[in-house]
Amino acid sequence: MRALMQSLPLYKQVYEEIKTSILRGEFKPGDKISVNKLAEEFQISRTPLREALRQLQKEQLLEQDQSGSKIAQISEKDFNELCTCRLVLEKELIKDVISNIKEENITEAEKLIEMAELSLKKEDQIEFLEYNSNFHEILIDACTNERLKDLLNQVRAKLLLYRANVIQRAGEGTEILAEHHAILKAVKERHTENAVKTIESHLTNDQIRGKKVLEDKN
Repeated sequence: MRALMQSLPLYKQVYEEIKTSILRGEFKPGDKISVNKLAEEFQISRTPLREALRQLQKEQLLEQDQSGSKIAQISEKDFNELCTCRLVLEKELIKDVISNIKEENITEAEKLIEMAELSLKKEDQIEFLEYNSNFHEILIDACTNERLKDLLNQVRAKLLLYRANVIQRAGEGTEILAEHHAILKAVKERHTENAVKTIESHLTNDQIRGKKVLEDKN
């Protein structure tokens, strides 16, 4: 882990470092987090470290039990149920988005796809994941149904670990980008039926890609 800078709050730097390590697979689902070990590595007190861990718990990357903090994990059953929920929610969300998304948001989504393509060429997996997540967040933000957005964000947070592992597989990033292009094309054309079909295809493929990750871990 790299040295921390004094210009940023310590807890934020530690949070970013641990999150990146989780998404890169340096920590595995179910691994326990040693507060003492991390405090020693970062050479900081436990107060900013605990704040960083609390933030990771909010994002559902960490779980807390009687033995302490550990990297979140979900079973294959949980994964399939979450994918089903995500599919139902995003199909409803895209219908609302078609009617309400602004042209400047569509332009921003186009730029994010371009930046994701550059990240893929650089083989920067974390950056690629961030741009792809931001692409979906633009669509989510354009939805006017706040309850729907909250539910979807909860589901997506739980699936983040597996999305991070998916992009490490050869060829998966190219497929994901092609699917995002198809979704955005339907959104730009304000074609609700095509938008629903492309979202359904993308999320069905995401579930298949995620199952491969689960199989690799078993």
